[in-house]
Amino acid sequence: MLIMPLSGPLLVTTRDWYEQGVATAQVRLFGLIPVMSRHGPDLARSARGRLVVESTWLPSSFLPEFGAHWSEEGSLLQLTMSIDNEDVRVTMRVESDGLLRELSLQRWSDLTDDGSYAWIPFASHTEEERTFGDYTVPSRLRASWWAGTDREFEFFRAVVDTIHYSP
Repeated sequence: MLIMPLSGPLLVTTRDWYEQGVATAQVRLFGLIPVMSRHGPDLARSARGRLVVESTWLPSSFLPEFGAHWSEEGSLLQLTMSIDNEDVRVTMRVESDGLLRELSLQRWSDLTDDGSYAWIPFASHTEEERTFGDYTVPSRLRASWWAGTDREFEFFRAVVDTIHYSP
């Protein structure tokens, strides 16, 4: 679950999660007043892609024993993971020192001209990484829809200060 409070003139809390094929997204003003709640199969399909992107914070989830299938195409790594019987294919650009620079995929979204769902280019860009416990992970990143096109727009920036891994 991602909880993202935004401060300023207006406090907005966003919560979204995916579990066993079901996804939900909620937005509340001041953490109390619901202004948006979404769920359904289209949101679940989109959330499967987000799950793989967010799994960069737990890189052991990309091991073959957890269903990850890897291939290499030049300087790019291709990862395919099956989540609830749907394959999610991701391309990773990794620097020679091992830094994950970019992760991209086609992600299901309604950010189309007519609001219908379609596969849309999505990317996450790592600007810094840090080591938490045994894992070195993206610690400053940004994400964008319509990645690599003239319609690209960044919608998310994050700085990760702390990660606590449970045994």
